Amino acid sequence: MQNLIFLNTYHNIACAVVKNGAIASCACINDAFYANGAVEIYVETVPAYRNQGFGTSCVTALVSCLSQKKTPIWYKCYESNSASVAIAKKCGLKLKGKRLSFVCYADE
Repeated sequence: MQNLIFLNTYHNIACAVVKNGAIASCACINDAFYANGAVEIYVETVPAYRNQGFGTSCVTALVSCLSQKKTPIWYKCYESNSASVAIAKKCGLKLKGKRLSFVCYADE
């Protein structure tokens, strides 16, 4: 059994998938805030629960919440992390640029 848990307080927004009483995956806003009000999001999934769509579920819920608030989103990951790149694309985020070690996806 799995549950999707959403936390939305003034300073914190997170979404987690709970499976068998433990967090299987979680997407949160980072503590990085940008001049235009953008937030950086990230996702972590327990290795045993990867490739089951839990990360995508969490990021989708978080992107939806932030979009409703009209909050610009940045999603950074290593270009070599194909699973994370796939999550960004599945959630409708578009490639905005590349740096030496990572790529940036955004909602605009």
